Amino acid sequence: MWLKDNFYGVLKKGKKNSFIKGFSFLLGGTVITQIITLVLAPVLTRLYSPEEYGINALYISTISMLGVFATLRFNSAIVIAENIFERNRLIRLCIITTISISVISLITIGGIQFSGHYRNFGWLWFVPLSVLLMGFFEILYASILNQNKYKVLAKITIVKITIQGVAQILFSFFGFGYAGLILGNILSFVVVLFILLNFHHLIFVWKNIVDFHRYWQTFKTFLEYPKFAFPAELASMASLMLFPFLISYLYTVEEVGFFALANKLIGIPIGLFGNSVRQVFVREVSPYAKNFNMLRKKYTQTSLVLFFLGLASSGVLYILGPSFFSFVFGKEWVMAGIYVQALILLLLARMTITPLLSILIVIKKQRMSLIINFSLVFAMVLCTTVYKIFFSAQIQSFLFAISLVLSLIYFSSFFLILKILKNKNDED
Repeated sequence: MWLKDNFYGVLKKGKKNSFIKGFSFLLGGTVITQIITLVLAPVLTRLYSPEEYGINALYISTISMLGVFATLRFNSAIVIAENIFERNRLIRLCIITTISISVISLITIGGIQFSGHYRNFGWLWFVPLSVLLMGFFEILYASILNQNKYKVLAKITIVKITIQGVAQILFSFFGFGYAGLILGNILSFVVVLFILLNFHHLIFVWKNIVDFHRYWQTFKTFLEYPKFAFPAELASMASLMLFPFLISYLYTVEEVGFFALANKLIGIPIGLFGNSVRQVFVREVSPYAKNFNMLRKKYTQTSLVLFFLGLASSGVLYILGPSFFSFVFGKEWVMAGIYVQALILLLLARMTITPLLSILIVIKKQRMSLIINFSLVFAMVLCTTVYKIFFSAQIQSFLFAISLVLSLIYFSSFFLILKILKNKNDED
């Protein structure tokens, strides 16, 4: 009864609680986005092969990790900027870092290609432009979030996934192969960037754009973000995005394609609830940075909601499994359903714990976040190394082993943070 009352107690405050209000907008947009994804996915799996999906997964993983370098996580500071002047200074700084990283990636990839290495990796040429667009998108997205315009963000997510899916379908008819998937992603970024620009006063943002003294002052003021939040986010992103590279190292690109579809289905409940909660959670707990009793209360309440939502989602996906994938996506994709079953424990752990880790920024424990995320990456690399040296097992057992190890790290982190909040409250 206590758990039930706790769950409904949070939901009943919807109209009065800004957390629930912001969450409902983002959740509504994400629900529609995931519905669109589900509708388009069966079409795309019949137009693109598992191998083409695998190449696209490697591309997505690459730009996602480089995207962290693009802003050096100063975009996280934009979200909690105290006024428009501070926000615009951070926006200008992020623009400079994004352009710099994009140029560096272009030079690096050009050097690799012309040196004769990885010539079969033609998709790498799409990376610099993609990193540039992704960086700009994250900058403007953070600015809109800072202004609490949750409804705008919900619309943006819907437009992006729609443009991406429709474009990918159209490009497939022109015989672009895996490039059709990549170009659809690039086009979606271009469209939503034009929309986001309508909510910003560009003249004010670009004012003093060449004032390097201001950049240096802003950089020093928010040094904690590139110093701690950046490596933590990089490690966090790596723990999510290393999977395609590790699978391609041990197995084949086709197996990466099966994993990519499985991961997309697993990402639906995480995107529906986890990401929406995370985006609003930081804004809501920030005012209570020194009130550890309130922080612990919000932390535990939110974790309960996420756990039960994750439990329900995991159960449904596990039961549906291979038969669902075979029926919906085509018989050649049945292996993706088996992969989902192997990763189901990780889905529960990520959906419950990942959104809550953002509280470490609020209580100024960025170093702990860094340790947790590097532990996840280290565990993945260690599991891969062990399997490479000592085992020649099927990919299902490899995925289950990593899922189990990473889940243990996630849940251990949850209880460690809870203990920190309790101890801090007792000290006060």
